[in-house]
Amino acid sequence: MTIAAAMRCQGGVILCADSLASGMEINLSQSKIVTVNLPELRANLAIGFSGGISHCMSAISAIGLTLRKIPASKGPLTEELLKFAVEDVLARFYKKHMYPDPHFGTWTEDSVCLLIVLQNTESGGTSIFSTEKTVMNLHREAAFIGAGAALARYVIEPLVCISVASMPDDKVLLLADHMLQQVKRFVPSCGDESHFFFISNAMGFCPITREPLLARERSDTFRQIIAELFYASADLDLDDDLVRIGLHMTDKCIRNIREEQREERERRQKLGPKLFARPLIGRGPGPVEKYEVRQSDGQKSKDQP
Repeated sequence: MTIAAAMRCQGGVILCADSLASGMEINLSQSKIVTVNLPELRANLAIGFSGGISHCMSAISAIGLTLRKIPASKGPLTEELLKFAVEDVLARFYKKHMYPDPHFGTWTEDSVCLLIVLQNTESGGTSIFSTEKTVMNLHREAAFIGAGAALARYVIEPLVCISVASMPDDKVLLLADHMLQQVKRFVPSCGDESHFFFISNAMGFCPITREPLLARERSDTFRQIIAELFYASADLDLDDDLVRIGLHMTDKCIRNIREEQREERERRQKLGPKLFARPLIGRGPGPVEKYEVRQSDGQKSKDQP
């Protein structure tokens, strides 16, 4: 399974996903973001997917073939035209490949969930869609698919003050990176590298580089700071002097993190435009240590015969 998300920002849409391909006996690394270029329709698509990899890639291929058959005279590709074409393809795909399976609906990998970002190269706009079986829905600000979708929303919503669409591109990237880190930590079927793809309102796709994107420690430190602030405000039995000391240490920790980030930003800027053309594009850290729920001694004794 997967976590894939598309979040609107001031300059366009950031599409991101994990890269763990789960199997019955082996886990592999798999890019879950693909692109479809449609120059005749003055449009491009960036697609994230969740579900069985072979089914998803076959469905995406069918969608691409169908869209390329649309006459150029009907372009540019509008939201309505895209929705009609994709739903028609998925209806036929499910009828032929999914519904005949007697085990359909009994396991998580027998579905095709897509996260589609439409870039209209003529009008300079972007649109976010998600699919659920044969239905395609339009989202104004953000969409999430996969096993980690619910947790992703839970992580992001408290950190958005007004709307994610009004936030600068770099802040939305920080939000996306933090979200993926937390989902990969707590959802067993999500993991490996984080992949990011920027779909601009004003230009074509930006290539994904191989440079590490952001430090993992910042996201983990954020969780620790939130926990400390919670107890400082909620535990009235806690000594005021201890609270002040804790807040002082938190402030010092934040200042250290910001200094490290400044050094990291300077290092990236020295890499030059060829290697890192836009600071928004790249790969996140590798595998994340999973959070394990361990049984207490009392539970162990009860489980033993």
